[in-house]
Amino acid sequence: ASHSRARRPSTMPGKTGKKLTKKRKTTPITASAKAAHEQESGKVKIAKKRCHGQTPLRKGPRPTDAERRVRALNKKLRDIEALQQRASEGDALDAQQQAKLESLGDVLAKLEEAMS
Repeated sequence: ASHSRARRPSTMPGKTGKKLTKKRKTTPITASAKAAHEQESGKVKIAKKRCHGQTPLRKGPRPTDAERRVRALNKKLRDIEALQQRASEGDALDAQQQAKLESLGDVLAKLEEAMS
């Protein structure tokens, strides 16, 4: 007959009352694991996301107007190059994309002017 009792840890013969339990090996905690644990337990505060309108955290000085202009023109140039690649692969471009391709000379002239 089978019994449906919960199994208890065995005791060593001859020693009454002492139960055998396995000791768990502990591994040293790494710095990242410790930080994750502290973060979960609420000891470390997480920086809140900034809302629209607040200045973002930046490490260096703010870019000047000229630097921003050059960056914007470089982005336009990358977009035009991507459109040229798509056109060479045979993709159909809409009117707005065609107009952007045609503005290549103008963008290059503005970029050269902004860099000088």
